[in-house]
Amino acid sequence: MHLKRIFGLLFIALTTFASAAKTGVADKSAPEYITLRDSTYNAFNEGDSTRFFQHIARFEEYLLAQGDLHAYYTQRCNEIVFMLNKKSIFEAYKLGRTLSQELRERKLDSELYMAYNMLGHINKYCGNKAMARKCFHEVLRRMEEEGYYESMPPIYMNLVNLEIDDNPEEAHRLLERAAQVADSVGRSRIDIDTYRTIQAFKTGDKETFEAGYRQYIDSVAAGHTSVHGGELEAFHLLSQGRVDDAVKKIISRYGESESYGYLSFIYEYVGDWHKAYETKKKEMAVSDSISSVILSNSMQGLRDELQVYDAERRAARQQIYMLIAIAIGLLVIVAALITFSVIRRRHYAQLREARDRALEADRMKTAFIRNISHEIRTPLNIISGFTQVLASESGNEPMSPKEHKDITDTMIQNTNMITSLVDELLDLSIIDSTSNLGRNDVVKCNDLCRQVVDAVRPQVKKGVEMSVRSEVDDDYQLMTNRAVLRKILQPLLDNAIKNTDEGFIRISIRKLPAAMAFDVEDSGCGIPSSEADRIFGRFEKLDDFKAGLGLGLPLARTLAQRLGGTLKLDTNYIGGARFVVQLPLT
Repeated sequence: MHLKRIFGLLFIALTTFASAAKTGVADKSAPEYITLRDSTYNAFNEGDSTRFFQHIARFEEYLLAQGDLHAYYTQRCNEIVFMLNKKSIFEAYKLGRTLSQELRERKLDSELYMAYNMLGHINKYCGNKAMARKCFHEVLRRMEEEGYYESMPPIYMNLVNLEIDDNPEEAHRLLERAAQVADSVGRSRIDIDTYRTIQAFKTGDKETFEAGYRQYIDSVAAGHTSVHGGELEAFHLLSQGRVDDAVKKIISRYGESESYGYLSFIYEYVGDWHKAYETKKKEMAVSDSISSVILSNSMQGLRDELQVYDAERRAARQQIYMLIAIAIGLLVIVAALITFSVIRRRHYAQLREARDRALEADRMKTAFIRNISHEIRTPLNIISGFTQVLASESGNEPMSPKEHKDITDTMIQNTNMITSLVDELLDLSIIDSTSNLGRNDVVKCNDLCRQVVDAVRPQVKKGVEMSVRSEVDDDYQLMTNRAVLRKILQPLLDNAIKNTDEGFIRISIRKLPAAMAFDVEDSGCGIPSSEADRIFGRFEKLDDFKAGLGLGLPLARTLAQRLGGTLKLDTNYIGGARFVVQLPLT
């Protein structure tokens, strides 16, 4: 896949999307607009990171001032595309999540397709075809709801590229749909027709290929261009037996390192298996190199995030220790003052002078408490303010007050989220390094389940009933590991709480012939049976936009297996989700 070429064209396509936002529109004929647009586009094509981010920041600031939110978020998408061109996949993913969050916060539902489109390209870049496919279908759904038919054909073509190898029939259906939509809105079909002509060549339909090539030549003569034109022209040379000319055409159009896939096909077509094998090896080497760069960049991004988090956590811990020390000192002082006041009051009847001093001390105590309270609140407010300033100054350009607030809120939310994620990672690391878990605790099943339910009950949404139902007596005991069993049930309840807005959440306890079963069931949104195995994979999530790293369920299953048991999703359950934990009786 020729990513840089395709993403370069994506920059142009994004800037020409139909204006979707119900907001202002910048004057595209204004000299300032043209200057900012062209300088940004040139820096994008040259791959100059410093110039690109300087120019696009000024361009985005101009678009915001004009109230053109559609064009503004289009440029935000181009930032993501630029990072993908640089193989900075982790940074691109973070920008994509930020874009999605901002669109939701601004309630720009009509523009949310942009975020899904970017996530589709990110997942496609990483080889996650299933998620890319899901994102692009969501883009089409949202575009159709808003009536943005003119921008739909390129999205259909993205899906065609995803399906062509694995599901040719679906790719053909999508290609026809793209042509129908393009015709309905009067959009040029040259890319669609060129792609169809290329597929005709690959399937040996020479008549359709020759007719399509003549149509392509006529379209070029009329001033149209196609992203697939170089490939089509090369295949036409190949059909005439001009193999060397076809090879030169491909290399001149796409560059040597991005031509191996085409060259391999050409050599296979003419039966030169030795060259086909050599170019296929080079193609795989380039693909492996790109994958290594993506993985390395992503891991480095995670390490950087964790280092920042660790530094912030250490600073926060020092601040907490300082506040605790101040609070203890304040309590000691207050206690001393109260004691002193009591003693002075006891001697009031004996010595008037002592009474006056005690009253004065009491007055001083009140003033001291009032002043010290003020002095404590002041540094706390300063600390909070500087935390926001430090967070907002991480960029190169001054930020607006709204951006300050948004970034600070995001930092707080993500700090809480990262804490939970790091805890899950630590638990997972401990489990991976431990071969066996002791089962030496005598556990009363009913009592333990009630304790776990009571611990999470404050998190349950209003209107949801949480309960424990048992088929065994309260005195029934199981020989297992108490702490590990809690760690198994906890994420299952957390999962139910997150996905249940009304109805019930329940733990059911059953005794089977050779096992004790714990069923965690809810009336929430449920899980498709087709995803029953995938949800237990590490870092797998059904919804990319929900918080979490995707470790709760795999961790619970691993712990259940280490106790000699199992954890499964009941795919026959209707009206929500039911997870079944079975632990051996002996």
